[in-house]
Order: sequence, then structure tokens, then C-alpha cells
Amino acid sequence: MSISFIFRRLKEKIKGGIIDRILRFFRPAIRYCKHVLDLYLYLKKCPHEKNKILLTMVPVHGNIGDQFIKLAEYNFFQKYIKDRTVDVVSGALLTSKNSWILHFFKKYYSLVIIQGGGFLGTLWPYEEKNFRSIIKVFHNKRIIIFPQTVFYDDENELNTARKIYRKCKNMSVFIRDESINFTREKLLAGLNIPVFNVPDIVLSLNYSEHSTEQNGLLFCLRHDKEKVSDDKAINRIQSLCKQNGYSLKLTDTVVNHDVEEDNVKKECENKIAEFQKSKLVITDRLHGMILSVIAGIPCIALNNISKKVQGVWNLWLKDRISYVYFAENADVIDEVLINKMISMGTQKYNPEIFDEYWDIIGENVGTEQNRTEQNRTEQNRTEQNRTIIYINSLCQVH
Repeated sequence: MSISFIFRRLKEKIKGGIIDRILRFFRPAIRYCKHVLDLYLYLKKCPHEKNKILLTMVPVHGNIGDQFIKLAEYNFFQKYIKDRTVDVVSGALLTSKNSWILHFFKKYYSLVIIQGGGFLGTLWPYEEKNFRSIIKVFHNKRIIIFPQTVFYDDENELNTARKIYRKCKNMSVFIRDESINFTREKLLAGLNIPVFNVPDIVLSLNYSEHSTEQNGLLFCLRHDKEKVSDDKAINRIQSLCKQNGYSLKLTDTVVNHDVEEDNVKKECENKIAEFQKSKLVITDRLHGMILSVIAGIPCIALNNISKKVQGVWNLWLKDRISYVYFAENADVIDEVLINKMISMGTQKYNPEIFDEYWDIIGENVGTEQNRTEQNRTEQNRTEQNRTIIYINSLCQVH
């Protein structure tokens, strides 16, 4: 009887039993401790703060729109950040419950960049709480918030946030939609924090150079607290499309599993392929609309609760992208509009139309770079040539 056979039988006995349940209970904690140790050993090898950038609040969750933001930010770093190291740390690590890790990080970074997205405000309280914990600790550092949407529906929470922002000594904020007005007039009014209006950074990508054959219509619809579209109206549109002989596919920009760093590109490519294969996209997702744009596919867009879809369309797409139609509500979508949009066919998207805005972000990052230029040695210049190091939600260094 071989040793492997004995171990296999033991494993079969343990599996599903109380020992197995105990091991599964403690496994996340053991893995967490291991990765924290990995992180500690990694940072101990690094010089303190002089030339390192921390990108945080990046997702591991299944929102593919947020994963596209991360992908676009990586491309941005490759273009605009030279001779520096960017450490990427997920929002699942730097949380309000892990404040000791935040303080440990503090001495290693001169610039903190907050991932773009739509989590600032009261819509997503968990993310907002973690974000506040980060800027409380790093308030004396240079902080740049990449293109965001801001939404508050609670005056007390707004006032609490203002108190935290007031302590920041050197912050720049980039807003991607019409919440720029609220940000300037309410959230950051009277504070010495510059606010810039720029597009969603995913618009810096281009997936329109493809020869994919289009078949049917794609409905990319949300099913969360930001949904405002009426189900009856959506059902009417889908029935109308079927009556006109169009096949339908239903999708969302959210998948039901976490997206590990090694799979980000694959998940994004799989999702954009759904858009490339469609004659028309009907969506109430901001990144449903944006993925249509960068894939060169006609799109009818509906709003969400924070009105970021309308805001991005008004500011950046209405006068630049002819193949996106914003519908005030689902009732205005009829057979004539659907056929008109389909007749446009596939389009070529040119992301260079927004280059001036990426340059503005780059200049803000570069300003901080210039301040640290004199502190770098020739050795640092060689070792830190546009390096991006990913540290995942459990601190595992890649």
C-alpha cells in the first residue's frame, strides 16, 4: 500500500467532516497572515517614499466596468509615469478595519492615487468609509483622485466628508461627469483643493479595430440600487425587437465572481467581445455606454440614479460621438429609433479626441514627480523605469 494511497484515503475521510470545516474556517485567516508577511518583507526592501506611487481602492470584485478603469489606468501609467514605481493595492486590503496597515504604508509613498469610478458619496457606503480612512492617514501626502462620480443624498454625511477633505494639504480631484458642479459648490466649496472635469478614463482605450460580424441586439442592464429604468418599459422594447426579427442577448457589466489580477485582461476582453458582436447596445450602465463607444457599436443609453450616464453623455459624447443616443426614459425608444441606430453600422473610435484631458491628469502627476526629481539617484532611475507592481486583496506580491 503506497503512501499516496494512504494520504488520499485520509483526505477522503476528512473532506466534508468537522476537521475539513475547521480548516476551511481558518484558511482565509492563515492566507491573510501569510500575505501580510509577504507585503511587509516587500516594503522593507523599498526606499522610503522618495519616488514611489501608491494606487489604491482598485477592485477585485466582479464589476467589469471598474476592471476596465484599472486597465486604462495601467495604460495611463505606462504613458505618463516614467522612472517611478507604482504599487497597486486593492480596496479590500486598505480598509477602515485595517488602519494599522494604512499607517505602515504611510512612510513608503510620496503620492497616493485613488482609483477612478463612482464610489464617492452615500451610494456605496463601504467604499466611501474605506476611502475616508485612507485620506485621513495620508492627508499630509500628495493625493490625486482619478476620474470619479460624486453623489450625496445625506447632508450629515456630506458635512462629515468635508471635515476630512479640509485636512488634506495637497489634493487634486478629477470628476468625470456633471457631479463636477456639486463637487465644487458643495463638497469642496471653500477648500483649497483643485477640481478638474475630465472624461471617464476608459475612453482612453480603443477596441473598435475589429472585423467581428454583428448579430442581434445586446441589452446590458443593471440590477442594483442604481437602477431607475422601468421593467415594463424594458420588456416592451425587447418584445418590439423580437417582433422585428432581431435576436436578443442579455448581459451586465458585472460578473458573479471576483476578478483576480491575472484574469483582468481576459475578463475585459470577454466582455468587450459581447459588444463587438452586437448590431446595437441598449444599456443603463455607464460602462455599457462607454464600452459601446470604444468598440464602435451603436448604443441607446438610459440613465441611472446618480445620473452619471447622462452626465458623461452630455459632457463628452453628445457633440463627439454620433453613434450614441441618450434616451430620457425607456418610453421614447421605438421601432424607428432602433432601426435608425442599427443602420449606422460599426464605427471607428478615435481615443485621441480626449488626449488633452489625459495630459491634464499627467501634468498633475508630473508636478509631484518634479518635486522628487532632485532626490533620486542614478540607481533609482535604472531600477524604477515605469514599474507597476500589483499587490492583490490579500497582499500577495506579483
